[in-house]
Amino acid sequence: MKPVTPERITDFHRSDSELQSFLIFAVAVAGKNADSVAPKVNRMLADWNTEPFTFLRTYRRDIDTIMRDWKMGPYDQRMVPAMNGIIDLDLRTCTIADLEAIKGIGPKTSRFFMLHSRPDQELIVLDIHILRFLKQRFRMKVPKSTPSGKRYLAIEAEATRKIKKHMPNWKSFADFDLNAWLLMRSKGKEKKK
Repeated sequence: MKPVTPERITDFHRSDSELQSFLIFAVAVAGKNADSVAPKVNRMLADWNTEPFTFLRTYRRDIDTIMRDWKMGPYDQRMVPAMNGIIDLDLRTCTIADLEAIKGIGPKTSRFFMLHSRPDQELIVLDIHILRFLKQRFRMKVPKSTPSGKRYLAIEAEATRKIKKHMPNWKSFADFDLNAWLLMRSKGKEKKK
């Protein structure tokens, strides 16, 4: 199984096990630094030594302990309910609504999973890096952190229009997401120096 890395996130040909690993990464990375979460998730999955969802189904009663052992918090609020919810999904056919019906999964996580695992998705993952890109490149009025509900949908719709109009050379929305994220992440690292 290929490890999950922030720079090589888009893959439309994942095996079932790799899709499961990617969704676990998508849930774990929400609100955290991808560079620090990816190796931790990869070590955890390697330690399980079986299909990720098979492991979680087998130890369903112990998911809280497992997440705490691997320091994959916040536990009760997000990680444990999300892990319990995702293990019953068909990751080849689930929808954004199916993902967001699970406690602990919001619009950013659902779109991240769909955008980078299925081709031809026109979705925007409104994390802090993409919001900063939209503000700088398109002069959009966006919050500093990921919005929710109708505000998320309104910003996503506006950003989709602008990307289609002003950036027609992107291969895909997944390509836009990854490249804009890498650009803004590197600018953020430069500011910290």
